[in-house]
Amino acid sequence: MFRAAVICVCIGLTGCTFMTRTKTGDWTEPHEYSRHCDEAAARSLAEKRAIVAIANCYPETSMDFREGFAQAYVDVALGSDGTVPAVPPERYWKTCKRNPNGYCDANEWFAGYAAGSQRALASCWNAYNQVPASGMYE
Repeated sequence: MFRAAVICVCIGLTGCTFMTRTKTGDWTEPHEYSRHCDEAAARSLAEKRAIVAIANCYPETSMDFREGFAQAYVDVALGSDGTVPAVPPERYWKTCKRNPNGYCDANEWFAGYAAGSQRALASCWNAYNQVPASGMYE
């Protein structure tokens, strides 16, 4: 029992979650870069921004539209150019979705993704999705 608790605590202290407090009470970030943690943070922030944008611009839309919209925000935050995927997510591939209603749901997802990618790319935050560079590279 004690061993399991120690393992859980140690796992919780890896990567982004391990932060230290300075003498002034400020929290400092870890010294090493973790792509996994960075992408998780970017995903979370993009989802929050998408929720706000949906509430402001598309309050009366379907859940499929909202999910496509949010996915576009996340994809753009992770480096995508906002191109709508050729196929919808796997949940639309099921046999029970191969009917007029399922196709309508998939089309709603595509419409949401297109609207979300346009909105995310136009966002002032999109300019900060890349690591700054000095320009001294080919």
